[in-house]
Amino acid sequence: MHHDERMTTTTTQNQNTPANEAEQKFLQLLRDFHNAMLISQDGQQLHARPMAVAEVSSDGSLWFLTGSDSNKAFEIARDASTMAVMQSSSKYLSVVGHAEIVRDRDHVRRLWKDAYKVYFKDKDDPNIVLLRFIP
Repeated sequence: MHHDERMTTTTTQNQNTPANEAEQKFLQLLRDFHNAMLISQDGQQLHARPMAVAEVSSDGSLWFLTGSDSNKAFEIARDASTMAVMQSSSKYLSVVGHAEIVRDRDHVRRLWKDAYKVYFKDKDDPNIVLLRFIP
């Protein structure tokens, strides 16, 4: 009987449940946005900054490129609580989560776009780090 219960659970998890459908809709909505206002805090002060979304992971994480010496990197190192707000002409999304600084040169190279040259010398700039926002 215990074996049958596990099989039933596995079968149920593979079905399209309302939770799975909501998660897929959330991911699709996230992927529709190219920019986000990332809100971090420094003590009691909130700081909102426009950021280009570099990638949306299958778990809903948003990835951004930033400088390791930026104020936002320092703020996130002290307090990971963050919010991302996205808006277009017909929809908006506000998500609370936490952020982390990730040092992964290969991932930076995969996400690199020429538009980032405004902020960084090139994809091998040692100041570039990834900022991962996790809802």
